[in-house]
Amino acid sequence: MTLAGILLDYQANLSPPEGFMRRLRLPHKESVEVGLPPDLLEAVARALITALEQRDVLTANHCRMVGELAGETALVLGLGPAEHHLVVQAGRLHDLGKIGIPDRILHNTNDLDARELAIIRAHVENGEAILGQLNCLSPEFAAITEQVGAHHERWNGRGYPRGLAGEAIPYGGRIIAVADAYSALVMKRSYQEAMSHAEAMAQIAAGAGIHFDPTVVEAFNALDWDDRLNGGG
Repeated sequence: MTLAGILLDYQANLSPPEGFMRRLRLPHKESVEVGLPPDLLEAVARALITALEQRDVLTANHCRMVGELAGETALVLGLGPAEHHLVVQAGRLHDLGKIGIPDRILHNTNDLDARELAIIRAHVENGEAILGQLNCLSPEFAAITEQVGAHHERWNGRGYPRGLAGEAIPYGGRIIAVADAYSALVMKRSYQEAMSHAEAMAQIAAGAGIHFDPTVVEAFNALDWDDRLNGGG
């Protein structure tokens, strides 16, 4: 049985405790009813990130950092517990689609040609396709899939895969985009040396209103960086 099939069977036989059903309020759309136990959502996310870790440890570590930073930023922006939880999970899973990218492209130390760049960019839709298998379980999975699919959109509409702009970009995707950029800049990769925190923050500030939602950048700047950089985060 597939993972989706196992989870569907689980949900069909589940009797959630009275009062469990709640309203999930997302900033960019109407609230929706959800009833999936948070521990099941967490378990699925953990299983998927573990699968990614078996494929590429660096990408998995990057995803964990993005989940943490996106979650902290969501709290600064005032998102409630349910929305915060979704942003964390979407951040942790945002690069899941890279599980199918060949090593010769994923770890390329040279400039990518047009074909290779298209393959790399396809990781967004690959991730949507994987997570989309679970959308039937709950609106929570659908919301996570939507955020994952939006993390490379740009505020100015010149991102991918759909060219969304401004507030048309799902809120969680806008948050993850900033956290993703920071993590990518400060982590050493096969194709680049790691930047300092100050250098990375300067690049993100320069992208506010172009690549990134300015409000999200402001919230990201407001994180407790002293604590994080000194080992507390």
